[in-house]
Amino acid sequence: MQRVSDKPEVLYVSGSAVEEGTAPYTHVMEVIGGLRKRGFPVRLVAVDYGGRQPSVGRRCLSIFVVQLRVVLALVASELRRKRLILYERYHVFMPVLSIVARFLHIPSLLEVNGRPDDFVEIWSPPAFVSRVIVKTIRPSLRAASAVVAVSDGLSDSLRKEFKIAPRKLHVVPNGVDVELFSPGDRHEARMRVGLKETGKIVTYVGSLSIPRGVETLLEACSLLAEEALDVQTLIVGGGVLEDDIRRSIGEKRLGNRVLLVGQVPNENVPHYVCAADVCVAPYARCLSNEKGLSPLKVYEYLACGRPVVASDFPWISDVLREGPCGIVVEPDDAAALSEAIRWLLERPEEAQEMGRRGRALVEKRFTWDIAVDRIAEIIRDLCHDG
Repeated sequence: MQRVSDKPEVLYVSGSAVEEGTAPYTHVMEVIGGLRKRGFPVRLVAVDYGGRQPSVGRRCLSIFVVQLRVVLALVASELRRKRLILYERYHVFMPVLSIVARFLHIPSLLEVNGRPDDFVEIWSPPAFVSRVIVKTIRPSLRAASAVVAVSDGLSDSLRKEFKIAPRKLHVVPNGVDVELFSPGDRHEARMRVGLKETGKIVTYVGSLSIPRGVETLLEACSLLAEEALDVQTLIVGGGVLEDDIRRSIGEKRLGNRVLLVGQVPNENVPHYVCAADVCVAPYARCLSNEKGLSPLKVYEYLACGRPVVASDFPWISDVLREGPCGIVVEPDDAAALSEAIRWLLERPEEAQEMGRRGRALVEKRFTWDIAVDRIAEIIRDLCHDG
């Protein structure tokens, strides 16, 4: 058996805050924990805003400080001839790290979770800022020793539009902890989180920090209310858009039909998923979604044995149709979303069968153990090549 000391240290870098209760936290901690179990020493360097929403100035300063710390760590490892590999959760405002690593002949791996240039569509920064940042994307991606994309569509996009060599590209979908997220009794789950035991429940889990289709979900809830269906929708998650969503719930008079749960500890999320009859992922249109997603929430829904209604984007639709374990609908279409939810609620036996097939699918293909095994293999190959 290879000793821990025989393996290089993995310097895992994130330009986004790694805060408990968010999808990035789950992803980062699962990868780090999995690599450590496989004998790799891992050091995490990430921005930290202390759980508060930072100003633009503080955000920029934090990202700069992280880059500086990592550059110094890379230089120090080279001077000490210490074996090190840079693992970066790609961030458009941190373009220099893979370039520095290449200059120092240190292997680097970039993990890309969405289209690198979709920040332009989501945040709409000033034009000159967009132009400067877009110019840095290609050199930073091409400088990496390897690039991990979370879906085939995203991998193809990186290859074609950013001219990344196919040999450097690897597809590693996100995963799920199938022990934490497992099928549970619906009534017991509702009792655990203080929900009514009767009636139908629809659950949405996700960050409320950027547009993710929640407004479309609220419109669908209004349509379901018009049909006088006894349905309550749970929105589990927090973020800067939380007040806007709460205001929208009030304006649509959905206060007795939509419960804004807020952010909860990760270990409690399965209770809200298992309390549901149907779970939803109504992603809105943006560059990353249209190129293909590998969303944690969908795997978590399926791992809990719940049928899913999701927007018809590559990879999500592939997974749900493969089961089949859910229904895909046109993005931003509240009528289609409400109809799919109603269809599943009215056919509980078919919905349960979809849930069983979904659980079997994630056990076979989408666990974190499977994902980290592949990442560890890529790291070993990079060290061998180096």
